[in-house]
Amino acid sequence: MRSKNFIKKLQNFIFHEDLFERGSGIVVGFSGGPDSTGLVLALSELADKYNLKLRLAHVNFRQRREESDKDEKFVRELAEDLNLPIDIVQYKEKTEKENFEQAMRNFRYKFFERVRRDHQLDLITTAHTLDDKVETFMMNLLRGSGIKGMISLKNKNGKLMRPLLVFEKKEILSYLKEKNRDFRTDKSNFNTKFLRNRVRLELIPLIERNYNSNFKRCAQRLVENLEGEDEMAEMFASNLYEGIVKRKKGKILILTEKLSELPEGALKRIFRKALIDLKGDLNNVTASHFFEFKKILLSEKAKKQKINLGEFSLEKKKNRVILSLER
Repeated sequence: MRSKNFIKKLQNFIFHEDLFERGSGIVVGFSGGPDSTGLVLALSELADKYNLKLRLAHVNFRQRREESDKDEKFVRELAEDLNLPIDIVQYKEKTEKENFEQAMRNFRYKFFERVRRDHQLDLITTAHTLDDKVETFMMNLLRGSGIKGMISLKNKNGKLMRPLLVFEKKEILSYLKEKNRDFRTDKSNFNTKFLRNRVRLELIPLIERNYNSNFKRCAQRLVENLEGEDEMAEMFASNLYEGIVKRKKGKILILTEKLSELPEGALKRIFRKALIDLKGDLNNVTASHFFEFKKILLSEKAKKQKINLGEFSLEKKKNRVILSLER
């Protein structure tokens, strides 16, 4: 893709998705790979036109030893070349292997947010592409995820935006080639012991080769349709939720009178909202927790019932289900 066309397509996406306003201050997550390098270069091209205040942020996870240090050197040098400030941190926490990927992600976003707050900037941007969006969709489809998992990579989510979701990786590589810009390559991205790599390197090419050469764009349209359906369902559930809940310290009280007539999808949204209200997140929440919620909700037993589910408990008293934090 020619550089001029790439920038024009990016501008159109920014405008139609209302990603940022003129004069915005933006933290740019910069790993040194092709996608983030393309993002840094493209935003630097737009900086004067939109009066952007850009600040780069890089995490050296030290997992590839010398290669990780070369990544850090590369991002420092490009930041200096573009006359952009950069914040760099090294990951020094001890993490169990099975939790390392999630721990890295959490650390990265906490660091980006700290940079944003410390420098009083407006937004954080990452370099996720259409390829990432389709890979995430396929991974969550294989895992049996619900709609929330399928649409987890959104164009904008609070203070986080993803302006490259409209581009396939090959378009970014073409842009970098025309700009004659180098980037870093993480060899672990080709290790097929990881599910995402197998989906990217094996499953999606197989589908494109044997079933639909335009699969990524088709998957993109499907995800966009799901996003629209999710927004409508979320609006319905939010309006209903506010009319049937009461909040007390460490407790959420849900009036059950109207719930028994709702479809299961609406009940799941009510349950998720109550848990986020109660404990701030959905960490460690599984389908079995919803099953217990539905069971106690629909129970016709007259006596008081209570179920302990680890972090929280469910209790039914007359016409209410009470979610309580377990201390």
